[in-house]
Amino acid sequence: MLVRELTNWPPTIGGAHEPGRESPDPGQGALIGVYPANGDRVTFRLRIGGQESNGHLKAHSVELAEKITEVLSQNLGKALTELGALKVN
Repeated sequence: MLVRELTNWPPTIGGAHEPGRESPDPGQGALIGVYPANGDRVTFRLRIGGQESNGHLKAHSVELAEKITEVLSQNLGKALTELGALKVN
């Protein structure tokens, strides 16, 4: 399975943004960190246009969330557009 084959790809992007600033385009983001899986949820950190935001994915299982977390952790610095092509199983 590829990351982009998850039912909720592309990920939801959240986090605080400066007042009056447009929400960042996640397609422009680069992966800068990955948090430990929380059940079937995967959260990671992106740098998008000078701002940092969190990306969120829901996996089909706890095991898949752990695999996604591992794969993302091995691909820091890559663009969000590249992450969708990563193999997770």
